[in-house]
Amino acid sequence: ALLLRAFASKVKKIKELSVEMFALVFERTGQKALRMLEGLKSSFVKTIKKAIDGITPIVANEDDNNVESNSTSHSLPYAEPILAESLADANTFVASFGDAAARCLFSKDWANREAGLKYLEDDFNSIISGDADAPDAILHAVERSLRDTVASVVVASLSLLQRLTRDSDVAENSHFVVEMEKLLPRVVSRCADGNSRVRQVSEVTVLHIVSQDWLG
Repeated sequence: ALLLRAFASKVKKIKELSVEMFALVFERTGQKALRMLEGLKSSFVKTIKKAIDGITPIVANEDDNNVESNSTSHSLPYAEPILAESLADANTFVASFGDAAARCLFSKDWANREAGLKYLEDDFNSIISGDADAPDAILHAVERSLRDTVASVVVASLSLLQRLTRDSDVAENSHFVVEMEKLLPRVVSRCADGNSRVRQVSEVTVLHIVSQDWLG
């Protein structure tokens, strides 16, 4: 819904960002994303299709997407044990996410760190269910990962943040709003990142957050 509103915006920058965001969505979902273009002006659809020209979707079609989702959800790669000096900081993650996810988030291997963040996003509902501390733990994981030097990890953290802020029960908590206001400048700072993909996803994330009713 947010992307559709951005498509319809009269503000040039927002419209440009909506095209960039659609390209990212198309890369991840393939033909499934094209359904969003139904009802848009043909001239704008042409602009969008030009933007995605040459992009090879990660999934070829909806069936492939379902297979990938079913096979990767709830699974994590092996990650080395957490270093002793990091155990105190990791305890919160272990309590809310489990040892395997915490090890991934603290791994020296960036692919493991990315996998840990994607796991939190994929299993979001089950992770926060019945755990009042889980939203804060996820926010802490995002804040920590936004400082990462690897673009893929930063992008995964921003995607997780978008998922977290879409949950109205979480987002409307006054404590969460305060913590988000503290985190927002860090997200904004990533809009000037040297990596174009990080910049794009950061801009989309900022637009998403500031459009939420719960943010005063």
